[in-house]
Amino acid sequence: MKEILKMIPSNLREKNKYLHTHCVYHEALIDYEENNKISAYEKLNGIQYELENDSHSTLLLSEIHLALGVLSLELNLDAFKHFKKSSELLSAVTETKYNFERIVKVRCNLAATYCRRQLFHLVNRELNQATALLKQFESTYFKLEIEYARLLFYINTDHKNTKKQYQYILYLLDDYPNKKVKQNLRNIRI
Repeated sequence: MKEILKMIPSNLREKNKYLHTHCVYHEALIDYEENNKISAYEKLNGIQYELENDSHSTLLLSEIHLALGVLSLELNLDAFKHFKKSSELLSAVTETKYNFERIVKVRCNLAATYCRRQLFHLVNRELNQATALLKQFESTYFKLEIEYARLLFYINTDHKNTKKQYQYILYLLDDYPNKKVKQNLRNIRI
């Protein structure tokens, strides 16, 4: 990605707002990967304002708010406002095979944020909406993430199905491709 971004002429970026915001978004992701979270946050925070009134960039703006929310969690800032804004933006978008994965991703992050804030009455709503989207599009994308968020919800509320949910997570992990995530989740003890 660094090499691709270097190849884009600066005058072209200056003329095309959409290209510019995409470039800055990806530069912020690179900063994040390089553990330069403050720089990533500042870049994303800057470009969000450029897209506020652009109806053609709703999905990109939603992704930016989602990334700002994740960064905010890691920087101990208010993540909730970004996750909420991301969800609001996506509620205006028609759910399609192209964008439902983004919507599911936001719902998972919202559920986790609600759980951290102990707004447990909202957690299930987000998880159920995410699950319904997966069923609608016959997908397993983010299934593990949804069910992991549900497990956290159950643990925090001393739910009677906590152990069953944990067993379900272990079942889902059997086919999970990311070995690092797989090992980390297998290390959880109830």
